[in-house]
Amino acid sequence: MPSSVAAAWAAAEGYVAASILEAGFWGSVSSTIGVTATTALVFAGQAAIQVGTQYAITRGLSSLLSSGGSGGANATPSANGSAFGAMATTRTHMLRSTIANRQMVYGQAMISGPVVFATSNDNYGTLHLVIALCHGESEEIGDVYFNDEPLGPLDANGYPTSGRYYQPTSPGGTLVVQESDAQLVNRTPATQFQFKYVTLPQAPVSITITDTGLTTANNPTGTPYFDGGGTWTNVGFDNVAQNMRKNNPSDAGLGYIPWRQFGVNGTVIKMSASASNGANITITYTTASGTSYLARIRKHLGSPDQAADAELVAMNVGWTPAHRLRGVTYLIASLVYSKDVYPRGIPNIKAVVKGRKLYDIRTGLTLWSDNPKLQERDYLTHPLGFGCDDTEIDDASVIASANICDELVTVDALGTTQKRYTSNGVVDLGQRPTDVLNALISSNGGTDVWQAGKWLLHAGAYTAPVGAALTMDDLRGALRVEPRVPRADLFNAVRGTFVDPARGWLPQDFPMQRNSAYVAADGGEEIPRDLTLPFTCNAIMAQRVAKMAMDRARQGIVVTWPGMPRLLDVCVGDTKAITLPHLGWVAKEFRVISWSRAETAAIDLILQEEAAASYAWNYGDATLIDPAPDTQLVAGGIPDAPWSVTHTESLYLAAPGVVGAAVTLAWIGETQKYRIDWRSPAGPWNRVETTATVIQIGGVTSGVHEFLIYAVDVIDRVSLPYTYAPYIYGKLKAPGDVSTFTVINNNGAAAAAWAATADLDVKVGGRVVVRHSPLTTGATWINGIILDEFSGDAIGAALPLMTGTYMAKFIDSTGNYSDNEASFVATEALVTGWVTDGTSTQHTVFTGAKSGTVVVDSTLLLDGATPIDSIADLMDDWAKMDSLGGIAAAGSYDFSAPLDLATVAVRRFDATIGATSFDTGDMLDSRINLIDGWSDFDGSSVNDCDATLFISTTDDDPTGSPAWGGWVPFFVGDFSCRAARFRLDLASGSATHNIAIDTLSVRARHPA
Repeated sequence: MPSSVAAAWAAAEGYVAASILEAGFWGSVSSTIGVTATTALVFAGQAAIQVGTQYAITRGLSSLLSSGGSGGANATPSANGSAFGAMATTRTHMLRSTIANRQMVYGQAMISGPVVFATSNDNYGTLHLVIALCHGESEEIGDVYFNDEPLGPLDANGYPTSGRYYQPTSPGGTLVVQESDAQLVNRTPATQFQFKYVTLPQAPVSITITDTGLTTANNPTGTPYFDGGGTWTNVGFDNVAQNMRKNNPSDAGLGYIPWRQFGVNGTVIKMSASASNGANITITYTTASGTSYLARIRKHLGSPDQAADAELVAMNVGWTPAHRLRGVTYLIASLVYSKDVYPRGIPNIKAVVKGRKLYDIRTGLTLWSDNPKLQERDYLTHPLGFGCDDTEIDDASVIASANICDELVTVDALGTTQKRYTSNGVVDLGQRPTDVLNALISSNGGTDVWQAGKWLLHAGAYTAPVGAALTMDDLRGALRVEPRVPRADLFNAVRGTFVDPARGWLPQDFPMQRNSAYVAADGGEEIPRDLTLPFTCNAIMAQRVAKMAMDRARQGIVVTWPGMPRLLDVCVGDTKAITLPHLGWVAKEFRVISWSRAETAAIDLILQEEAAASYAWNYGDATLIDPAPDTQLVAGGIPDAPWSVTHTESLYLAAPGVVGAAVTLAWIGETQKYRIDWRSPAGPWNRVETTATVIQIGGVTSGVHEFLIYAVDVIDRVSLPYTYAPYIYGKLKAPGDVSTFTVINNNGAAAAAWAATADLDVKVGGRVVVRHSPLTTGATWINGIILDEFSGDAIGAALPLMTGTYMAKFIDSTGNYSDNEASFVATEALVTGWVTDGTSTQHTVFTGAKSGTVVVDSTLLLDGATPIDSIADLMDDWAKMDSLGGIAAAGSYDFSAPLDLATVAVRRFDATIGATSFDTGDMLDSRINLIDGWSDFDGSSVNDCDATLFISTTDDDPTGSPAWGGWVPFFVGDFSCRAARFRLDLASGSATHNIAIDTLSVRARHPA
């Protein structure tokens, strides 16, 4: 079943499985980006700024900090805050694509990736997904999530140890299967191998099947029939077909002998139909103690010499030893199909990964680290990053800045500390390397500078001035001073986003950092800027970076310094003291933000005011708790399933003249939205949603329907389902009984009346059927013959007036009759004032001509459909001679002689017909239930048999050569004639239903 299972999963998600091999399975990646020799500065995530730009620092801050109302700040030139949010969401979703950019995890992050292989190799609905998470060897694949629900702790083999994907097995159980009559009666060789299937919750280790419709079997031919009253027990069974059959000493292969064939494979029991009417099949089974798992995770960390997954290779599904995925961190998720646990199909699978191992120049070791500067060095030297060699990295600056990042900062009054800076996030190798580097730098507010053929890395921290102070002697021309930040670039508050591990590793807002002194200096107007920190995963750290960016931007003095050649050794990023007494500057500190050569050998510098206080932090500056936090539910929690489900049935007008069936479900729940997956017997699954705790579902049929009712919370997390499987009668439900049924004499005719039906499928497409029996006591529906049928919405009708019992039932548009008939007895007193002229009585010998009818025990019956001489079997094997081969569908009986009344006159002819309809297959000796369980001792009601009487008249002497009129149906009628002849037609709607006529006469009368 591999292909069908994979197709079932694929249908739930619209996914076509792809087998993508190691060579280029993630598609092409960006080429190594060369670095130009132009001296430049990258500040706190900005793009490189060319030396000599007049307002370099201001424009750099604009790249990091976007204006208020822009929808989020941008730490990289190519993406804004919204793009960051989209990327952060996208990278945690599985991809169904044959081409995807590689990703690298620096520090720790939640990530998913492309499904590079999908297969199913068994009959139990297990799907295996190979999901490539990131490029390179990783330290650890941590918690795995299905959608937003953590899978929980895993054992050494990758199986969950708790939760809904971990299911301890039960010791077994008992199921009782009731087959419908349609599956049980009249089974022939053509239908004996119609099977039904029963699925157990777990594969059993032993099983007992008892069929109450089958008795102890004889075994004349050595066929494996089992004794024990229709009970079979097996331990350690396989899928060999087994048989049980009812007593019969003759040919075991006859199609009409009640027997059953069945087999068991895994959790599925396959049973053939049986001819044993009303059988209850009891299945008792035991299962092995232990645990079943609906999910499993196997992790591979992407080492350079990584071997192919041995279990996947052993499945022989196309994954070979050559599929090693060396240098790729990936996981294999094996999902065992369950419509309850996976109601929405394949879940989105993601994991928290501790990513790349980094070379630490301080120790000479390659270990996992979340140090931003070690990550930046790794990316600068990585072939898929900048591709620099080690000689192009200034190791002294790496050591110094990495040490700064590892410094501890106190974050609360209890003395709790955290590293000054950490970096945790995902690099998309399809991005521009400069954008990636900017995003990494944003985590530490530092600068990375390319100067003199090397990268110099600086962390966001104060450094003391280096070298001698700059004085008038170092100037070769006019000094230019910009005393303040332009109004357009001014801000006094910083807000923004960071990645919060506590909230699904998704972007969250950190509390705004504002400075009241700055606000006052700006005329009382709060001017915010937005800052995006894609590699910062702590709210306090995010606030520290935001405060530093704001304080540094307020140091507004920018100096353009035309310098002497001796300033050649000054580097971008250095802190320099400036002493200019005429400006009041004595060793005033500035940071070099640009360095360039002039036309001669002279050096031009741009410097920005610097202050150690810009990097200071006091834990009182932080907002520890959001004063208006967003509503957050417990991570991974799902709502409780609905409960106390009930249902009612109703009918509705689906189209003009068309009645449909509906079911109304009601339940108790605690969420604002609910989802219902449902299907009719053997039908496709359907889905509806509602915000109420009641819903009406139309278009249902008859049979057991499955309803899976889910609670859905405000963030669309779905509960486990409440499974509800009622039997829905639909349009097969019997209509209500006829009520207030009366008959009166209306000028020699019977006027019948009854109350209007309340059933829609009787009013639309249904009928009212009226029968009559000559009995005045004890008459039942099966004793009557049909007088007439009327529209289902009728409330009265004219009928022939006869002594006896009138009976009425509703029949709906599907053909279902009322359970009970309404009756009215018309006594002789109702039919008075007549004198009898003659009577023709046919019972009990019925000597007239017969076609398709036979007399048995003084009753007239429909004959068998198959002549006796055409039956090849032995007479001892005949089930019942009177219905051998089934009952004929129609037959007729001609009265033995015409009724001669001697003179021509108008007379009233009325008939007396005593009839009983019955089922030849419902014999007492074939009933298997206790007598107290019989719904009717005489058998079930038969509605499809009828008798119709015809009259043909003449004014001639019937003993001569009369001219007869045509045949006219009647029960009571006035005819002008001398003589009349009569014919009774019998009809049956089933091969086992017959009608017995025990009374048959016609009398002619005239008014007294």
